[in-house]
Amino acid sequence: MTSTPTTAGTSRRSERLDRNWNEILQELRVTQNGAQILTGFLLAIAFQTKFDTLTEFQNDIYLVLVSAAVATTALGLAAGQPAPRAVPQAQEVGHRR
Repeated sequence: MTSTPTTAGTSRRSERLDRNWNEILQELRVTQNGAQILTGFLLAIAFQTKFDTLTEFQNDIYLVLVSAAVATTALGLAAGQPAPRAVPQAQEVGHRR
């Protein structure tokens, strides 16, 4: 049973896209962990004794960093969960055409 050139080309392209998608997911997982760890450290700083000695400017910078870290963590968790399920469904729709 021989495959036609278009089938073989489609198969290789599909495998390459699958590998690329798996790499993107792995990078997303690493980024999520980093954002969660950073958020944890930033939240822990507020419980240190020297936190009371920060100037108002330093306090504002801290609040901006904590807000950005929390937003990054939330977006990473929200986008990271449904994305692996959405792509295979989109690929199935594309193959039905």
